Amino acid sequence: MTSSRRRGTRQALITILCITAAFLGLRTQPGRAQSGAVLDQANENRSEVYANSGYSLNLAYWGQTVTAGSSGFLTQVDLAAAGLDGSSSAQIEIRAVSNGLPTTTVLATGTLQAQAYTGSRIFPWSSVQLTPQPYLTAGTQYAIVLTSGHVAINNSIDNYPGGTSVRRWAADSAFTQFDGDLAFRTYVIPQAPTATPTPTATATSRPPSVPVVTVSF
Repeated sequence: MTSSRRRGTRQALITILCITAAFLGLRTQPGRAQSGAVLDQANENRSEVYANSGYSLNLAYWGQTVTAGSSGFLTQVDLAAAGLDGSSSAQIEIRAVSNGLPTTTVLATGTLQAQAYTGSRIFPWSSVQLTPQPYLTAGTQYAIVLTSGHVAINNSIDNYPGGTSVRRWAADSAFTQFDGDLAFRTYVIPQAPTATPTPTATATSRPPSVPVVTVSF
């Protein structure tokens, strides 16, 4: 009898643990960024021309506007980058866009760790993991913006139809468009937007009638 009771208790514990694990897996699914991420947008033209972001002589910071192709969570950005003058780190922000230019609204941040410059002007790809992972609807334009650090990013002629490169001086918060595109790739976990239900008139939607009470004397 005791052995049977122990087996029953053990089985109940295993069942509880399985249910808990399944529940946690469902709740944490959006955090598994890279496992379900797919390439969304890209300009993979790594010409020998590059944008010198954060260079001490002019302190111009660069960025790129992008149009989301699929609705989903933006998890990662790749840039063709190289560290210059001993610097290899730069801060990246994903920003909202208005009228084709980045705004001050920050949607996500990340750190670019570029490889040191080796003499080749065709730079290797460096990945930036984003925190948090913003949800973007297909057709939404956003910007990849470098905000600090001194790195070089390959750029090319203006051949990406969904956006363009942008630039600002360190002393000025306003960006301007530049005739070209940075070499970039973006990755998303696709997820269709949730439809907003349209209210419909039903019998139960009417307010309840007020009962009439008759008092007799």
